[in-house]
Amino acid sequence: PHQVSGGQLQRAMVAMAMACKPDLIIFDEPTTALDVTTQIEVLATIKDAIRELNSAAIYITHDLAVVSQVADRIMVLRHGQLVEEGGTREMLANPKQDYTRALLSVRKGQTEKIKHAEEGKSLLKVNNVSAAYANRVPVLQDVNVTVTRGKTIAVVGESGSGKSTLARVITGLLPPITGTIEFDGQELPAKFSDRDREMLRRVQMIIQMPDVALNPRQKIKQVLGRPLEFYFGMRGEEKRQRVSQLMEQIELPE
Repeated sequence: PHQVSGGQLQRAMVAMAMACKPDLIIFDEPTTALDVTTQIEVLATIKDAIRELNSAAIYITHDLAVVSQVADRIMVLRHGQLVEEGGTREMLANPKQDYTRALLSVRKGQTEKIKHAEEGKSLLKVNNVSAAYANRVPVLQDVNVTVTRGKTIAVVGESGSGKSTLARVITGLLPPITGTIEFDGQELPAKFSDRDREMLRRVQMIIQMPDVALNPRQKIKQVLGRPLEFYFGMRGEEKRQRVSQLMEQIELPE
């Protein structure tokens, strides 16, 4: 991993998530540390992954210019509370709350044309979730989120607004104080350790800093092969071919 660029590392993280064939992908500010040109390349990879898998997605960011390129809906968080939620084009063109207008004034985003497909069944429901860390100071307060398959919702807010905490709650890394997480009609166990392997496969998270998530002693091909072994039991030639496909999809040379 230390021999490739930041953009290539982030595309490798997307490939790891794709290898699991998840139903839900959570992107936690995956382009924050990248230059503008590399951001465009990584965003293209992300959109391709969502389209190919027909996954639901949550995209966490403070950058509304990015939101306009990837999201179908936007929800704005501040101090752990929902400020506003709506369709991407409507939100960017006509925000209703002062805080949302302030975020937009920092960096105007241009929306691309979005095809309004008929919304399907809800895949993820976050119901009245509140969460805190060891000091018990509330970070999330009574947050509700619904995501349908094939759609992307952007969670937007300044640093400290609770965006990444919401991702940690959904993935089970931080059990909520109150509230529940429903996934595909089933309530998920609050703790990561209580979820079975199939639950873990179906919800994947891509973090902001891939260099701390990848083993520096392994080659990218080895890293991509691990979820294939863990979730699908792939070995030998079958695994090698699938890794090659993933490398080709993210445009990394073997």
